[in-house]
Amino acid sequence: MSNRPLATAFFRYAPHLALVLSMLLFVACLFNDAYGFKSSGTVKGTPAYFVLLVGWYGVLVGGNLGWLANPALLGGWLGFVTGKHKLGAASTLLALALMLRFLVDPTVMVDENATQWMFNVYGLGYWLWLASAATLLLGYALAALPTDFMDLDEGSP
Repeated sequence: MSNRPLATAFFRYAPHLALVLSMLLFVACLFNDAYGFKSSGTVKGTPAYFVLLVGWYGVLVGGNLGWLANPALLGGWLGFVTGKHKLGAASTLLALALMLRFLVDPTVMVDENATQWMFNVYGLGYWLWLASAATLLLGYALAALPTDFMDLDEGSP
């Protein structure tokens, strides 16, 4: 009994499933806290949808480049859908690098005066956001694998 039809189906549809999963993870991240500030035993979290809506201001005023991962991730999704896989993979890799930046420098702008604060709690929204880009990058990797084995006849070795 051969597993070739199962392998064929996996390699044919897995990249598309990764794209859909990436988008679902991004939507799920919006309903959770992106980061938080812990003081006196309580955590004051910031919702990820709020960070998405106002984070562009931090790029312009405070130089906080992490928000630019959002348009880079969008570029990755569009690259996948339009078939421009090299450009989309590069955009996704840039998004992932910008997202990982928060592990090295966990600071965000907290007011219109460009005051930078260091947060000390990574919320579930951050991890889902990160997983969204990583899943899309995995989808690109799966799409780049050679698929010539799928065209072999069942009787071939």
